[in-house]
Amino acid sequence: MWEKSNVNFYNKIILKIAIFLIGFGSFLGYVDAATIESKSTGGNWSSPITWVGGVVPGINDKAIVNGNIVFGTHITVGEMTINNNGSVKKISSNSKYNFNILGKTINNGTIGGITDGYSENVRFNFQNGLENNGYIFGAKEIYIKGELKNNGNIDQHIYLLGDTIINGTFYHGKVIVLNGYTLNIPKDSYIYGISGTGNIYSSTSNNGNNEKIYIDRVGGKINTNFEYLSISEIINSINGRNIIVV
Repeated sequence: MWEKSNVNFYNKIILKIAIFLIGFGSFLGYVDAATIESKSTGGNWSSPITWVGGVVPGINDKAIVNGNIVFGTHITVGEMTINNNGSVKKISSNSKYNFNILGKTINNGTIGGITDGYSENVRFNFQNGLENNGYIFGAKEIYIKGELKNNGNIDQHIYLLGDTIINGTFYHGKVIVLNGYTLNIPKDSYIYGISGTGNIYSSTSNNGNNEKIYIDRVGGKINTNFEYLSISEIINSINGRNIIVV
């Protein structure tokens, strides 16, 4: 009887300790996630003096960029918002770096390489959507997964890492739809350069909603289900419906 009571007593203690550890771990996870703003003076991403409070944003944090920030190493951050006067650019070098944003990215400033008109050896990975109201240029690779809203200028090749919705216009650059993924374009858009073996729809479904998609590209092959498609350059092979050649 005593042994049974003693076992029950210790079991209760172990259970309470386990509950405490789980709760404490959750608390630590909550504390670790923070919104961290840069100083308006900018600086190097990896330097604590660049950030208000002296803490460099980590994989669980949301970074708000208020100045001109450069980086010369691999970066991973939870979320990122770049304000009007802000920028995030790779330092000019021969080394290749990856800049990974795990959550949503909103760009109201500039993203890319340090030199306008020169493609730096850097890959930006937008893992959970991108809203661009600014300027993206000078990066060798841009990979996007999730919704892409472009109200600014993307002078860049875009690779789609997952099913993607494009709301906007690409006057420069090229969109590559990788095999197995779907690109949905739910409104009239000008896309100067598009290719890949994935599906491309003129809506958010495979039936099409009569959106006009203007494509300017040479060569390659596109498999589409467009309602309307206007082409301003020669295309070697295209499968679709209601094709309008202009």
